[in-house]
Amino acid sequence: MELRDIEIFLTLAEELHFGRTAERLHISVARVSQAIKKQERSIGAELFARDSRNVRLTPLGEALRDDLRLVHHGLTQSLERARLAARGKTGTLRVSLFPANIQELRRFFEIFRARHLDHYLPRTSPRGRLIERGADVNNIADIFMAVGMQEAVCLFPAHVARYYPRPDITYLPVKGLEPLAYSLVWRTESENEMIRAFAHVVSDLGLLPD
Repeated sequence: MELRDIEIFLTLAEELHFGRTAERLHISVARVSQAIKKQERSIGAELFARDSRNVRLTPLGEALRDDLRLVHHGLTQSLERARLAARGKTGTLRVSLFPANIQELRRFFEIFRARHLDHYLPRTSPRGRLIERGADVNNIADIFMAVGMQEAVCLFPAHVARYYPRPDITYLPVKGLEPLAYSLVWRTESENEMIRAFAHVVSDLGLLPD
C-alpha cells in the first residue's frame, strides 16, 4: 500500500464521507473510491460498509485504521526528519528552569513554540515509535508549570483553586463526576500508636468544609 493510499484510507476513516475526503485531500471522489476498492481487493474483504446514505468502517477496517495510524505517523515523521536534516536542522533542544521563573520567562517559550510549532516537542522516538504526548511531572509544582505552559490539563479537587491561585491557570468546574473521596491509609505492618492517634484525630474532626 502506497503512502498516498494510506492517507486516503485514514482520511476516509475519519470523515466517513467520500466527498469530504476528496475535498480535504484535493483529489477527485473517483480517486478516493478507486484507492479504497484497490485496498479491499488486495486484502480480500471490505474495509467500509457503504450505501447511498452512509459510510462506516467494518470491524476489519477499524483494526486496519488503528494499525495504520502509527505506521503513517512514523513514515511522515521520518520524511520530515530527513527534510530537516537536509537543511541542517537536527537535534533536540532541552531547556530547564525553576517553576518560580515560569511567568517571567514564558514569553520566550511561547514565541519559540509559535515559530517552531512542529518541532517544539519530538513526536516520535529515534526509532520511530509514537511518543504519547504528556508532561513529565513528579510533584504539584511540575503540574502547575506544565499547565501554565499550556502543555497539559489536570483534574484537581475544588479546594486547590483556593490555595493555589495563579495568573496563568484557569480553574473550571467539571460537572457530572462523582465526589472525590479522601481516606487516611497506612501500611498494616507499620501501624503504631502514633498512627492510631492521628487516625482518631481525623475521625473526630470529620469531613473538611467545602
